[in-house]
Amino acid sequence: MSRVFFAMLFCFVTTLAHAVENPNDTYLYRSECPQVGPSLLADVFNFRKCQCTSYVAHKLNERWGNTNPRFTNQYYGFTAWSDAWKWFGRARDAEIGITGARDNFVWDEPSYNAIFPGDVAYWEKKDRYQYGHVAYVEAAGADAYGKGVAWVIVSEYNFVTPPGYEFSRRTIYKSDSRFPDYFLHIDKDRIYCLANPTIGSCPRLITGQQVANGPGQKVGGLGGGSDNFNLKVDFDIMDPVTGQELVAGNKQLRIGQVVNLKVEVEAKDGSTTSHMRPGKNSIEVDYYVRLDDGEWTLLSRQYIQAYNLPSGGKKVEIVPYTIPGGTSEISFKVKIDAEDEAYESHEADNWSRIETFQLDFSWLIPLINLILED
Repeated sequence: MSRVFFAMLFCFVTTLAHAVENPNDTYLYRSECPQVGPSLLADVFNFRKCQCTSYVAHKLNERWGNTNPRFTNQYYGFTAWSDAWKWFGRARDAEIGITGARDNFVWDEPSYNAIFPGDVAYWEKKDRYQYGHVAYVEAAGADAYGKGVAWVIVSEYNFVTPPGYEFSRRTIYKSDSRFPDYFLHIDKDRIYCLANPTIGSCPRLITGQQVANGPGQKVGGLGGGSDNFNLKVDFDIMDPVTGQELVAGNKQLRIGQVVNLKVEVEAKDGSTTSHMRPGKNSIEVDYYVRLDDGEWTLLSRQYIQAYNLPSGGKKVEIVPYTIPGGTSEISFKVKIDAEDEAYESHEADNWSRIETFQLDFSWLIPLINLILED
């Protein structure tokens, strides 16, 4: 009887242990692992559930927002990513950036000779890795000289044995023999272009030009190097009745007055057709307002259709705004936020100048005099 009781207790504790999920584990199939084990059941990305490749595919798609493009087990140019040990060759064939673990690292975002969160750690087929191994890079740290990588934190499935086929997270130092052999910079733009080689800027991107994994960072190619493409923003406050520009610094605005916030976006030193990110055809423009000395607040977000602007071409967007009460001064500014939409050389300079107006209260004087006379 006692043996039966302890057997039941063991099963209960084991089940309970698996039921308590690691907060760092966001894997789609975590509730099925490790019970699935080395089964052939396919996940939504066409990898095998609970395997390292399935987990990394999930993390890449999670990072990209689970929208197009999606990282799956089949792409243009070759049959499939397949087992982990094949990923190095697949990445090389697709001209995806690769950093060797023993390379002379440079802690510099625009360089492929670095490691970023979102990269894929890769181990060759050797020793314990019968089919190779891949993991997702959660973080990386610079060495004491600030010139290289000292450690990485990776998350993974099917590494810990026994029982295997479950989640683990570990910090690995470069001096450790278990440090990854390579890091694959699988960026979403190149993956999209592998599946859609003729769309937008993909013909240029797919012929040897690489885009780094870090946001807004490039390695040559589109928007980088000698290519000075940028989006220029011009911002004016307009009178909707006369069509005339209102000059900042003058007391031209009154409470309740409607003004038009006019934004003009210009393609500079290149066409947007060649510099839009794959699958994108609009530019995000954010309008901000500040009352007196208060905080800047987002007033409106507009998406300007700007895919086919030639160099020097312009697009205009107008947002109406009613001057509120309870303020004596009002300021406006706008920002082109094109990090996710276009490759630019100088994304940091996309703020417009600040337009500040003092409100006109002269119309109150006759009313005040009338009240005083009474």
